Amino acid sequence: LQYIPVFYIIWSDDLLSASEISVVEKAISEDKTLKPKDKKQLHTWLDIKNPPKDSLFKSWKQLITNSGIKLVEHETYSLTTLSQKVASHYHKEVPFNEHLKQIEVNLGIQPNHYNHLFDVEIDVAKNSAQYDSKKIDEILKGEHAD
Repeated sequence: LQYIPVFYIIWSDDLLSASEISVVEKAISEDKTLKPKDKKQLHTWLDIKNPPKDSLFKSWKQLITNSGIKLVEHETYSLTTLSQKVASHYHKEVPFNEHLKQIEVNLGIQPNHYNHLFDVEIDVAKNSAQYDSKKIDEILKGEHAD
């Protein structure tokens, strides 16, 4: 279940490169938390000659949306964390998956590449605490401030 948001993203552009497949296959193969049947299923979803059907792609989106979990862009590994939270919503608490993190890092997946695919949580308090708009205004306007 943790891999579904990753698969949703990597298939969202309908293209999978050989390097993307290699990175994901390596992570799946090394992930000891996956059962053999789960690994087999994930590998079948990487077949570029037989990509996931539209209905499966939509069910992935529905699964993610129905969890109520939102993407938090400022988290260090936001995709891996989203995947963990979605899986934890449907099952008991699921630990952070280092293999998913490796996919995110090795493929260079950044939130700005996929944030349009998910509901995004914006931490207004964090953003507004980073700067004081009045102070910046004073600095920029200098002696010409109103």
